[in-house]
Formats: sequence, C-alpha cells, structure tokens
Amino acid sequence: MPTTVRSFRTPDGVTLALDHPEAFSALSLAGTWPVAPGPVGDDLPDHDAATMGRRFALPVPDWSDRAAVAEFAAAGAVILGDDPAAARAKAERIFDRTPGTEPAAMLAP
Repeated sequence: MPTTVRSFRTPDGVTLALDHPEAFSALSLAGTWPVAPGPVGDDLPDHDAATMGRRFALPVPDWSDRAAVAEFAAAGAVILGDDPAAARAKAERIFDRTPGTEPAAMLAP
C-alpha cells in the first residue's frame, strides 16, 4: 500500500521515492533548497552554475541586524525567482521569534 512520507532529511526521502516510486502516494519535503551545494545524483540534473554563482556571491549579513537578514533573504528570493517581499517578511518573522543571534556552535576560522 502506498505511503505518505514527510522527510526533513531531503536526500533520504528523495532517494527512497526515486528508488521505490511504487511505495509512495506522496512525498512532502521540508527544508529543501533547489540549489544546494554538493554533488547531484546521476538521475538528477546538475545545479545551474549561474544561479549558484549569484546565490553564493551574496555577502553574508550581520546576523544580529534584522534588516540585513531580511534583505539577504529577499535578495536570495530574487535570484531563485521567488517573491522577495514574502521572503523578507518571513525572515523578519523568524528573526523576531529567535531567542538570540549568537550561534549555537562556532565555525572554524
């Protein structure tokens, strides 16, 4: 019997759906990104180099600056063909409900 799967780990859900399409009636993916870095599978198209270049050329914002974070989200939305106003509003809502801007873990220099 087909099953509905909600995957928060995209590669797992996508791999299962591609390898066993008869087992699924639906697949919901959360937290996916159409231009994620890294290699793609043999059965998927490669990432668009121009889009990747534009997306990763954006300067990283000051994560403690609400306006800068919202603008970063809006600029990314424009590159991906999404609604920048909606992306800006969503980033502002997320920023407003985030308890702090200090990272949970520090990145290596």
